[in-house]
Amino acid sequence: MANLKATNTAGGRRKGMFALRLKDNLEVRTLEELRDNFDLEKAVEYFHSGELLQWLEDRFYDDEADAIRELDGDDPNLAAKLCAVLNVECDVNLEFVRRLREKKAYLVEHTDDQTIIDNAAATALDQGDLGELIQLGYTTIYLCGEQFNVPIRVAGVKYVGILGAPKIKIRAKSQDDLDAQNISFENVQLPWQKVISVEPVQITEENIEQILDVPLKVTVELGQTKKTIKEIFDLATGSIIELDRLAGEPVEIQVNGHLLGKGEVVVIDENFGVRVTEIATPAERAMNLR
Repeated sequence: MANLKATNTAGGRRKGMFALRLKDNLEVRTLEELRDNFDLEKAVEYFHSGELLQWLEDRFYDDEADAIRELDGDDPNLAAKLCAVLNVECDVNLEFVRRLREKKAYLVEHTDDQTIIDNAAATALDQGDLGELIQLGYTTIYLCGEQFNVPIRVAGVKYVGILGAPKIKIRAKSQDDLDAQNISFENVQLPWQKVISVEPVQITEENIEQILDVPLKVTVELGQTKKTIKEIFDLATGSIIELDRLAGEPVEIQVNGHLLGKGEVVVIDENFGVRVTEIATPAERAMNLR
């Protein structure tokens, strides 16, 4: 069954009743208006988000609300049954419903963010999805993928990258071109936003001598532990902090935060030192110099 939440409205109407927004931002506030301006794709979207049920309950369309509550969101005939419940004639777009189920399943698998999942109908997982959503007149489209070709000629659309920042190909050279078409982007990589890629330096026998005099920070980690804030505040002179390492156990030797080897603590002329017992290979040590 679809996971929908119902809100009881004992004692009168809920405060702040909302209208359903159909294509072209048309707002409908009664069942008659919904039927006269019916939009199957938006109805399916509102069903999955729970807003359709809430909208019906707020207006005390109890019979329709009860019927909506009984619908299964994974039913392949959901669109046809939705039309029947709302008593409207509509051309059931089975391909749209099938693709919506696929997109929702993908999003459920990759995120726990319910807001992202609820926007599955307005989400493009590939270029084909994007083209369909633009043709259907969506004014906010969520992009979930590595790269999308966005048309500059379709004005008034907001594109939002989700689960990553996709690369955008668009025939625009600056933000001014986008503003002229009332096109906006969030969490994407636009063509003029260059990403600087720094190739790691390859350390070889030929160039190792050039960096032999570079100083590096060598640290020895005796151990770690976790304390609550209260325990930290309770510390005083003479307190003993127990570490997670056993007495006599080798300590870690690190260079620039990378593990270099292990050793045992020794005392040399009243100073602490570490006798190396394990050491990384020359190649591994070279890698740690990055």
